[in-house]
Amino acid sequence: MVACTNAFFATQFRRFGFSILLCGSWARFVYWDRSGAVVSRRFQYTANFAPLAEFLWRLNYGSAGDRGVDVSVVPVSLPESQDSTVRELLGIRSSDPLYGYIVPVDTALQKPKDAEGCPSSTTHHFYVGPRPAQKQCSLLEQRTRGFHVWDFTQKRVVFFKETWRLDSPGISTESAVYQELHSHRISDIPAFEHGGDMSALGTKTITHSFSKAWWCCTPNHKAHLPLVQHRIILRDVERNLSTFKTPKEFLTIIKDALTAHTEAYKYLGLLHRNISMENIGVTSEGRGLLMGWECCSLKSHDELLEIQMGNIPFMSGALLDQSTQDKRHVLADDLESFLHVMMYTMARYLPNTMDVKKNNALLQIFDEEYVIDKGGAGHRWLAQEGMPC
Repeated sequence: MVACTNAFFATQFRRFGFSILLCGSWARFVYWDRSGAVVSRRFQYTANFAPLAEFLWRLNYGSAGDRGVDVSVVPVSLPESQDSTVRELLGIRSSDPLYGYIVPVDTALQKPKDAEGCPSSTTHHFYVGPRPAQKQCSLLEQRTRGFHVWDFTQKRVVFFKETWRLDSPGISTESAVYQELHSHRISDIPAFEHGGDMSALGTKTITHSFSKAWWCCTPNHKAHLPLVQHRIILRDVERNLSTFKTPKEFLTIIKDALTAHTEAYKYLGLLHRNISMENIGVTSEGRGLLMGWECCSLKSHDELLEIQMGNIPFMSGALLDQSTQDKRHVLADDLESFLHVMMYTMARYLPNTMDVKKNNALLQIFDEEYVIDKGGAGHRWLAQEGMPC
């Protein structure tokens, strides 16, 4: 059931969804969103089919938004004169569908302007791009996706990023973080266009509101924070880390990302907390960019640093250790994540002297979170012993 739900959210543009669980003559309704699930009381549908019939009737006649569809993403069809150009620039096949994406401008660095350069009252911009590539991961990990889209206003390709971020007064939005980074002239980060929360369209999770209910089966009724959809537009991101052309370029990209991390920590006290391959971009000149600041936190925010975040394959061994679940995220954890990114990238994309068995064993360490110990044991060994020869 969970696997079906993962596929359901991965292949569709959704804010939430529903399932019907049938167990013999009994049934339950399940509501899913990005932060969890809520299950109804069971009822005997063979004896009383009214609840099931009413649910299906409401689902059939409800609006797309009421059924959980993300109405801020719509299929689009471009004029033939524009279609071929946009597809070529974005690398999209003629048979692949195009979609329109709405991005808020309320947190833009500059006031939006119209075609004549006058201040505009526009609150959202519209971009055209492909359907994002599917990720084979759980629903709770399908919180971030980024890809290139076409900006009709500026007539150029830009980078679109969507995140389901933690919604709490003490947590800064990624758009606000980029503004802060740019105001302090932190180097080697993408140029920020605009972006913000999509809460005006109801893109906010609600399952957290049931975590303290008397009937909730969560251990100790531990509350979890709500999530809200957040979108931003970035410039300068031409490709991802895996597309490096030479070993020298690879090391240059890593060096640049480390420079951005060092400056952010030194001048702003920021810990990135989500160092991964996906969050290291590459410019057209082959320079590195450190992206993905949605999980960052000030090193002085103790409560936030105890909330574990990040991309599991590249998290530090100490953070993944089941016996240290209350560990605070520190600078060493970010630096170890850089090490894991380097070793994974070199093992997978660079020629090496390891045989197939050793190479596969090394790569398996980064995927073992689904097997034992969330990957902590392998990560600790890898950080201490280094890459096998």
